Amino acid sequence: MPAHNFSTIGAIRVAIGVLACTLAILLEWQRPEFLVRIDEGVRDAFIQFTADQEPEDRLVVIDIDETTLEKIGPWPWPRQRIADLVEILLGSYGARAVALDIVFPEPGDMEGDARLAALAVHAPLTLVQIFDYTLRNPEIHQGTIAGGLARSPNPGVLAAYGYIANHVGLASARCIGNIGYLPDIDGVLRHTPVQTRFEEKDYPHLASALRDCAGRNERKDISAKPPASTSLANENGLWRVPFRRSLSAYNVIPAIAILDESAPHSLISNRYVLVGSSSLGLGDRVSTPLAPLTSGVMVHAASLSGLLDIAEGNARPPWSGRLWLTVWCLLSIALSVVCIAKLPAWGGLLLLSSVVAGWLAVALFGISRQAEWSVTAPLWAYFLLLLIAIPHEWWQTQRRSRRL
Repeated sequence: MPAHNFSTIGAIRVAIGVLACTLAILLEWQRPEFLVRIDEGVRDAFIQFTADQEPEDRLVVIDIDETTLEKIGPWPWPRQRIADLVEILLGSYGARAVALDIVFPEPGDMEGDARLAALAVHAPLTLVQIFDYTLRNPEIHQGTIAGGLARSPNPGVLAAYGYIANHVGLASARCIGNIGYLPDIDGVLRHTPVQTRFEEKDYPHLASALRDCAGRNERKDISAKPPASTSLANENGLWRVPFRRSLSAYNVIPAIAILDESAPHSLISNRYVLVGSSSLGLGDRVSTPLAPLTSGVMVHAASLSGLLDIAEGNARPPWSGRLWLTVWCLLSIALSVVCIAKLPAWGGLLLLSSVVAGWLAVALFGISRQAEWSVTAPLWAYFLLLLIAIPHEWWQTQRRSRRL
């Protein structure tokens, strides 16, 4: 075969390889909506398949469920009853720290509010507020925000435009956590802002606030806490919630069992406690990778569990992995283009199948490490090789056969 033919064929092979690499890297960096939906669907399926069933014994969820509302009375409850619930958890049950996944923007009964305010100042009780990340006109400003920290120099902090906070009587609380969130484009809650910036102050999310509140109450050095504001967040200031455990792994106790003290003390003693509601009437329902509809407090339970895993060395902070994806694409596509030229068609198919299997193994390992890379971007590049590179080499083989 003439030399110029070899050079032309080589240039075509290089062009195919460059095109495949460019496609994978472009999809990874641009992240079009269709690709994000496919990626997240794959992630959700992997999360559901690998969710750990082992009980999470470091925290417990107290649920203001339908049964509790039927026996105690409809929502909203008097503040004294909520103060009773907190005092029983901290006193009789010896909870390590308690978080109320409930906002109180309006004052209630005076005595109940006073008790809640005293608990929020002197006890390991974390209250919440909701930041709004959507630019509205007019902006939502309800209640009195509290718990702001000095503005950090880190750029990865999500900015908020409004808020729903507790009334001024609860503004002196020592521990305040944010429960506002931004759902993904398909409406599923997969990320949470670990810190929120509003009017030159930064506010932590609920899981971080609760953990730090417990540390301060026990007078321990919490300087070694996991970096809740920077290393957990991606470039947009969002942390992918580590849904490593199935919903059944969490101990969920009806609030009525706490108020009448029928729940076993061993389930709550020295544990973090999150108080929320699964009642449809309270409307705190979100879609997560684990279930199409679940109570919002379970998202905070998963976040707290993830923070505790990192603090105890049972998990590592999120792995961006974008550089790894780029290197993998360059090496795997270059190897594929070279080998496909030397293999028969069936050998090329087998090679691509092996490369795809290898990437899926790497990608699923990355998902377990909270890697933010695209699972399917390299697969589109391999599909391009299947459509172009293998037919091209088969055509070249046929030409050589006809010449002979």
